[in-house]
Amino acid sequence: MRPWAGGRGPSTAPLPRKPKRIPNPIKCLRVLSRKDVAVSIMPGSLLYTVYSCIHTSLSTITTQTYHLQEWQVGLVYLPFGIGAIISTLVSSHWIDREYRVVAKAHGLSIDEVSGDDLLHFPIEEARTRGAFVPTFCAFASVLTYGWLVQHHVVSACDLPSRLVEGSRADQFQHLAAPLGCLFVAGFSIQTCFNVSQAPGRFVGSVSPADETEINNTLLVDINPDVPATAQASSNVVRCIFSATFVAVLQQIIDGIGFGWAFTIMSSLCLMAGGFYFVELRYGQRWRLARHGMTID
Repeated sequence: MRPWAGGRGPSTAPLPRKPKRIPNPIKCLRVLSRKDVAVSIMPGSLLYTVYSCIHTSLSTITTQTYHLQEWQVGLVYLPFGIGAIISTLVSSHWIDREYRVVAKAHGLSIDEVSGDDLLHFPIEEARTRGAFVPTFCAFASVLTYGWLVQHHVVSACDLPSRLVEGSRADQFQHLAAPLGCLFVAGFSIQTCFNVSQAPGRFVGSVSPADETEINNTLLVDINPDVPATAQASSNVVRCIFSATFVAVLQQIIDGIGFGWAFTIMSSLCLMAGGFYFVELRYGQRWRLARHGMTID
């Protein structure tokens, strides 16, 4: 029981209320004026665009071209998802290896308990150097996927309708190769996300599942002062990219065909690799320049 009752006892003046302001999502884009931030956002935005376009067109193309039933259309999404799950399970070891290699090359020790000093640690090199192989695999698998589907479309148009309807086993045989490409694409794209979105420290003591839940992206590592703003800017940019491409995807497919449409999609993977290279080459220099420092 309090030692006072009623109106007796200590009282404090109420805190002044802050005026309510309407959130302005455009303000988060100011962080893009940082060159290293803008470059690091681009690979994820481009790969997310490829991911969105694959899934947007998948149900339509499998229904119209391969004549699958509704429940079968749902199953064709599994290879991409399974590839992504496997990537999540194995990429943490790859991340640790790249981190060790970079730390050893620069003569730096690894603090597994409190983490490393990221201001002086070449975190851009540790994260992006492992993204080139999966980026190329994503490019090759998306390109192959597009032309395999295009080849089946052309072959189906050349056959009499009675043969197309009667060769269900042959259709599933043709479908196996594109789904295999989607498995590789899912594994590769998710690996790129994991490699570039790993925590800014050695993660060997963290299980892959926990790592995925608690990870801070490379954006957070290079923007410790405004981590939420950096994340918001990344979400805005990638959603603008993916929404734009998804909106015109069907028109592109109708105009130049599925194969050439996904040749364009695969070129986005190559562009992502180019941005990874720029971040690897200049990222740390730009980040240190923001703090008034230079690479010794």
